[in-house]
Formats: sequence, structure tokens, C-alpha cells
Amino acid sequence: MISWNRKGLIFKNIFKNRSHTQLPIAIKLKKKIRVYYSSRDYLGRSEPFYFDLSLDLKKIIKCGKKPILKLGEIGSFDESGIMPTGIIKTSKNYLLYYIGWQKSFSVPFINSLGLAISKNGLNFKKYSESPILNRNDNERFFFGTAHAVKNKEGYLMYYLSGIKWKRINKRIEPFYDIKIAKSKNGYDWKQIKKTAIILKKNEGGVCSASVIKKDKKYFMYYCYRGKSNYRNNKKYSYRIGCASSKDLIKWKRADHNFNLETLENSWESKMMAYPNIIKLNKNYLMFYNGNEFGKSGIGLAISN
Repeated sequence: MISWNRKGLIFKNIFKNRSHTQLPIAIKLKKKIRVYYSSRDYLGRSEPFYFDLSLDLKKIIKCGKKPILKLGEIGSFDESGIMPTGIIKTSKNYLLYYIGWQKSFSVPFINSLGLAISKNGLNFKKYSESPILNRNDNERFFFGTAHAVKNKEGYLMYYLSGIKWKRINKRIEPFYDIKIAKSKNGYDWKQIKKTAIILKKNEGGVCSASVIKKDKKYFMYYCYRGKSNYRNNKKYSYRIGCASSKDLIKWKRADHNFNLETLENSWESKMMAYPNIIKLNKNYLMFYNGNEFGKSGIGLAISN
């Protein structure tokens, strides 16, 4: 596994009437690193923004002031929020996968996965007004964070898949794991009924996969949490974990090998969540969130 060094908090909320810098997704461009994230408006609706970071990691070059995608029309799958969750570069386009939020009556939300495309990684247009993954008999509830990886046949996607909802301590809680889908082109996806990361006995959710290859082996980083009381209780809140694989299908968890713990009296004292990793020269960069699901900002860790 990889050993990580903290570089601290690198980005905080820049808006007066918004909160959060949630779910950072990075991609290396020619002269900078672009990081997409979601910010919540005064109604709590997430919208996608970006900032550019210099390649020496010392300076924020630019901060986008307007959402890069508009919320969907009333009744659509992304009417209540849009959160960027993964990006890949094909020969012609940037493909941005995003979580579409829709409020529900019996449960707090029904999330789905959408896709937007761009020529320059900035001006995005929705590929479709409908989700790219569909609910079925095996996956009946909701979808979330998604990370795509290129392989010999095309692409594999590791995505949050809702398992069930359960009432715990008078609150309806979601349960989810990480499943796998495949695609030949990055646009059209097929769920293959394979689970990459299975929940442990006392866990309620595992999500936000990010896969890298090192020394002819694949490593996945993700975050996991307890069944309930995870929003404010440090014991059950999100932690970053890791797994390894030889074939990108069968994964072996080894959460104890992730060497960073929460840091007392800091922006990440209670929670570490949503890791996203890119390679820069000989090192790997991990962007992630701390307390309150990204309300405290975006941090950076660098491989040794």
C-alpha cells in the first residue's frame, strides 16, 4: 500500500451565501490541476463548481463563480442537486459523471447518476436528461459516487449502490456498497452484478472509490461509515480505507493499511471522506474532505 503525508487544508468555501466544498474530483491538465466540487445553496441544493490549482501545489489559480451545470427541471432526476463525482478524458471529450438528487416522500432522497460532456473540461452539457444507470430487481433504490477506470475492453465503473433503507433511532438511514459496471465507450453502461467492496457487519455505507495502479497491482481508496449516528459521532463517522486487486474485479480490503487518522482539534478531527487520487509526476495526490461532509473544506495528502 501507499504511505501518505498530509499537506493540510488547501481550499475552503469562497461564497457568502453558500456552504460546503464537497466531493472533490481532480484531473491533471497541461498547466494546472482542475478540481471539481459541489457547493450547497441557501436551500441546501448542491451545485457543481471548480477551482484550478498550480502544478507546484502552492497556488489557487482560479475559482469558478458560477455552476458548471444547471439543476434539472421540476420532476427530473437532478432537480434537487448536482454533485460531480468522477471524470475521464476520452480522445474527443471530457466525461463528467455526476450525482443527481431528487427529494422523496417516504425516504429523504432518491439519487441517480448522470453524465455531462465537454470539449475543454469547463463548458459542460448534459449528455442525457435521464440517468445512465437504471434501477432494477437487483438494485432497486439509488446510486451515488462513481469512478471510471480504463481497461482492455473499455471502462469499468465503481459506483455507490443503494442496498436498502432502514429506520434507526427514529431516522431513516441509507445502506450502500460499491458495485461494478462496464462500458465500451464511457457513455453507455451495463451493471454486471458484481460487488467490489462489501459492507462489514457494523457498517452502513462504503462509497467514493478511487482506483490507481502501482507496481502491477491495483489499489482502491474509498470511505466507510457506521450504520447510524455517523453525522456527528467521531466513532461512527467516515474514515478512509483501501483495498487491493490483481484484476480490477476481486478486491481485498485492508483498511488498516491507510496510515492517516483523524487529527485532533483540526478541520478533519471527526471525519475523513471522499478520497480522489491522481498521479502527478512520480507522486500520487489525494484530495479529500474533512468534518461535516466537506463543510470544513478540501484537504490534500501526497504519497511518499
